[in-house]
Amino acid sequence: MTTGLAEGGAAPHAGTAGIAYVAQLHTSLETAKPLWLRLETTGVCTGHQHFAWAEGIVERLMPPKAELAIVELRDAATGEPVMLVPLMRRRAFGHWVIEWLSCGVCDYAAPLLADATPWT
Repeated sequence: MTTGLAEGGAAPHAGTAGIAYVAQLHTSLETAKPLWLRLETTGVCTGHQHFAWAEGIVERLMPPKAELAIVELRDAATGEPVMLVPLMRRRAFGHWVIEWLSCGVCDYAAPLLADATPWT
């Protein structure tokens, strides 16, 4: 996937509330797995966001030419994780489409959150 960043590279962004975040793109489940399992245990996560569920989607339902695009968001000041956004990228009608990693079998459209702290 072309993002202008090397694999594992991070792009800083200042949020509207003055909090700065750093985003990192994961293009494989393995690179996101340690944080994913941590947020699954200590964060806010539904059953359709568990790593094992997502792994099943990737192995059995994800279109063959689709690519993972899992976005990790961290607080730039502390380095602490804020959220993990499980997405995928696929071709449709000649365009790239970025969508939730659900392949039509999940009833969620939300990131895994590090905690219940409001972030909007």
